[in-house]
Amino acid sequence: MTIAIVASAETLLCANAVDQLHTGPRTKYDKELFAQGVGNSLCGMFSALPMTGVIVRSSANIEAGARSRASAILHGIWLLAFVWLLTDLLAHVPRASLAAILVFTGYKLVNVKAVKKIYKESPSEVPIFLVTVFSIVYFNLLVGIAIGFGLALLKLVYTFSHLAVNFEDNPQENTAHLRLNGAATFIRLPKLASALEKVAPSRELHVHLEGLDYIDHACLTLMIDWEDQHKATGGKLVMDWEELHPRFQRQSLNPSKASLSHRSSSEPVRT
Repeated sequence: MTIAIVASAETLLCANAVDQLHTGPRTKYDKELFAQGVGNSLCGMFSALPMTGVIVRSSANIEAGARSRASAILHGIWLLAFVWLLTDLLAHVPRASLAAILVFTGYKLVNVKAVKKIYKESPSEVPIFLVTVFSIVYFNLLVGIAIGFGLALLKLVYTFSHLAVNFEDNPQENTAHLRLNGAATFIRLPKLASALEKVAPSRELHVHLEGLDYIDHACLTLMIDWEDQHKATGGKLVMDWEELHPRFQRQSLNPSKASLSHRSSSEPVRT
């Protein structure tokens, strides 16, 4: 099971990396794993070492201008020929030299520019990348991938549960401002409701959405229902509904689309 997990993880990672290095046909992951499973089953029957996809040969092929997968088959033929015909000669090759070639090849595969680009776009991704690399080198591939996956999962949970709510009240102008930053999901529904409860009756509440990355239907429903209650006290809700829907049109806003369209057309203050 360990060999299957390690080999599958390495093959998928290498296939994904190779797809990013060329513009040819994309990898068919199901077919790749099926072929690897059949091959490793045969390897087990003949007491051979398990096989897996590797990035070194693939990157060398791309740099050399290869256009087909024939090199994978030829690679096996060369290995068979050398092991069969040149066994004594291979025994004189120092293992340290082979290890040095692998280390140097791996070093060449490190794309510093890509790491810098990731840091500019999402700084939190770089520590996860560095910890994963260190874990793979210090422990092994399986442990390193597991640690990296766990860190990425924690980051995802934090991203979809973090919401900064900044409430400012301005009694002199009879207005209040609510600034949302992060992801407004049902997990932070109590926090959003608590901020809305701070709005005094008859206040004109301005909701700022510039820093909002995500909003789900539960939070939208809360604000719509709160608006109806707040109107009864003589207050108003000022929020750019017309901007909100295009920004999150890929999210599940359909249940409230008709309500938003009706409200924005009947009450111009929101637009």
